[in-house]
Amino acid sequence: MRCAARAWRKAGAIDDAVLGRIEAAYPDDRPRMAAAWRVVVFVIVTVAANALFLAIATLIHEERGAGPWLFFAACLAAATELLLRRTGVGENGSAAATSFWAVAYAVVGLALALTGSRVDETITVALFFAALLYSAAGWHWGFAAYGAFAAIALFLLGARPPQGRAIWILAGVALLVAASRVFERGALAPSHRTALAGVFVVAAAAVYAGVNRYSVDRRLIESLQEKSGPPAGPGALAAAASSAATAVFPLILIAWGFRRRKPLILDTGLVSLGLSLVTLRYYVHIAALWVVLAGAGAGLVLAALGLHRWLRRAPAGERGGFTASPLFEGRGRGLETVAVVAAFAPEAAPAGPREPGGFAPGGGRYGGGGAGGSF
Repeated sequence: MRCAARAWRKAGAIDDAVLGRIEAAYPDDRPRMAAAWRVVVFVIVTVAANALFLAIATLIHEERGAGPWLFFAACLAAATELLLRRTGVGENGSAAATSFWAVAYAVVGLALALTGSRVDETITVALFFAALLYSAAGWHWGFAAYGAFAAIALFLLGARPPQGRAIWILAGVALLVAASRVFERGALAPSHRTALAGVFVVAAAAVYAGVNRYSVDRRLIESLQEKSGPPAGPGALAAAASSAATAVFPLILIAWGFRRRKPLILDTGLVSLGLSLVTLRYYVHIAALWVVLAGAGAGLVLAALGLHRWLRRAPAGERGGFTASPLFEGRGRGLETVAVVAAFAPEAAPAGPREPGGFAPGGGRYGGGGAGGSF
């Protein structure tokens, strides 16, 4: 929230007084680890947790069912709660590791408890509980990556029945529309909005995999079925429809991103457009693959530079709601909440009578030797 407020101040949307009130309401009284160190801590806790599980499983080797998995999942879940709620050190990557493996062990334990040694049923049940538990864990503990994990498990589960490709397309379209609408709501926590953005990207990838010509020809989704038979080639109508969809779907995403002014949708469309060019190269030998990729990359770079220049030269630096100027972007991009700014704006925070010796908001003054200033 502090990073978002500074980005708002840099963009000129708020003044120093509002920035000061927000920073006072959201104090940061301890150092934060860099992302690389959080990854290191995650790996260390992962190794330690799994080594401890193996040690416990060796001691109780008589119990080979779901008991050890569920017991250790409960222990890791309790450790996550302790790290996040009491010790205040969970942000260093340790809580992410314990929560991730808590869900993983719970998924395996529940699958073993319900299916036993039946492999195909175990995989199906495990995917179901992975989608359910990672969704719940992301919502409760606030780890945004769990939204993408849950969506991946959900689509893998949808590929198990014979109608897997249709499920991917229909469910993917539904999640695209729902996620794009919900993650824009300011009432959601920043981590929940990021999780929904991950769900959007996974849903877009699922829809694209469902309509892509190469995926249809190779029966990639059908190979994930619970009991997949020999692959059958698509009919002429299905091949023609998938070819058209491979070309049209990226253009729909790009147009949607432009219309909604959403970089996430636009970026997803551009990535899928690049994959469509690779698919085209597979069926039509235009040039070597590296030439196609290099040409597409160079074209996108030139197009981005030209668009940036065109927007810069526009009156007031804006054309049709698009601008080349950075708006509300900083290290905490996506955390901006209008309610927070409104709550700490001068109209929403009237100055009350000051008690003798009490706290009075509004900054102060400093100086010496003829110099002075205010904050």
